[in-house]
Amino acid sequence: MDYLRQLELNDGWKIFHSEISTSTNSELLAYGKEGGLEGSVLMTDHQSMGKGRLGRTWSDEPGSSLLMSILLRPKVAFDAYFFISMILGISLVETLVTYGINANLKWPNDLLVGEKKLAGILAEVEVGKENILVIGVGVNLNQSSSDLAELNRPATSVAAETGHTLNLDDRLELAKAIVEKFKEKYDQLQSSRSRSELVSAYRKYSATIGRFVRVDFVDGESLTGNALDITERGELMVEIESCIRMVDSADVHHLYTMQ
Repeated sequence: MDYLRQLELNDGWKIFHSEISTSTNSELLAYGKEGGLEGSVLMTDHQSMGKGRLGRTWSDEPGSSLLMSILLRPKVAFDAYFFISMILGISLVETLVTYGINANLKWPNDLLVGEKKLAGILAEVEVGKENILVIGVGVNLNQSSSDLAELNRPATSVAAETGHTLNLDDRLELAKAIVEKFKEKYDQLQSSRSRSELVSAYRKYSATIGRFVRVDFVDGESLTGNALDITERGELMVEIESCIRMVDSADVHHLYTMQ
């Protein structure tokens, strides 16, 4: 990987900063296949081919967002990988509150302030003799209200919420704080295999539980119902008429709050 600066973290974890990346997820996946160490974090000022969930793109202006990915070699079962995304979401919420941002989690992988999107998370897996998981995040930081209006969807940024912009040193400090909080929770997940505490924390920050939602599946199926809970396996429990549907992968749209 090409990088300009490096930050040392605990247990050999490192943040590498680059001025530009095609996609931090893609570059770290390639680095992982070449033997890159777990705990390698790539942060960039700009992505030329940024990726979102379900094949979408992520566009950004240089220096406007926190863009980073973490390389992992998980020791937990494959069905627990979703909990690693949960951990990153919780870590983001808990770190950003110290910046004056009160965010919540929209299932499965978005951060909202009110009804406006602040951040998104994307996890990608390379299956092999030893699986590689790369989990990336994009957080809107310095976009103005007029910048956000051009997105044609409800969105916000740290600057729009607080009036403060973050320079490179600020962004590196924010990345460090998020990764250190994430690492602590990730180590706990791997050592104890306990998920109940993690799910409880996710429920605490959930913006989806208690909402009437539309769920869009990749195969084109769509349904609406009441989002009742998050299960111990990380699924979204949706009540549809007299039935309960467990959703493990889909796009969720908040429609209104249940009374």
